[in-house]
Amino acid sequence: MQLIGLLIALFSLGTLGRSFGIVAANRGVKTGGPYRFVRHPAYFGYLVSYAGYVAENPSAANVGLLCLSTAFQLVRIREEEQLLARDSAYHDYRRSVRHRLIPLVY
Repeated sequence: MQLIGLLIALFSLGTLGRSFGIVAANRGVKTGGPYRFVRHPAYFGYLVSYAGYVAENPSAANVGLLCLSTAFQLVRIREEEQLLARDSAYHDYRRSVRHRLIPLVY
């Protein structure tokens, strides 16, 4: 599960290519590859990987860290989407890819 999450994250980041950045910015809307399924597939990969770690190493501390890291990712998603909301291409993308993080859920 951890390896699958890592591969999803790496593939997603690789799909971004030169559009990848640490600070949220509009570097163009990517719609191919894993971005056809959710709007933030790298974060989905992180979530899968972290959940796999917690499943292998269950403890209250690890569950707490999973919840905290997921909360920070959700804040980042909100910030990125607010920034991209000014782009008409992103509006079209949001209509075609409804889910932000987890396919068919959120």
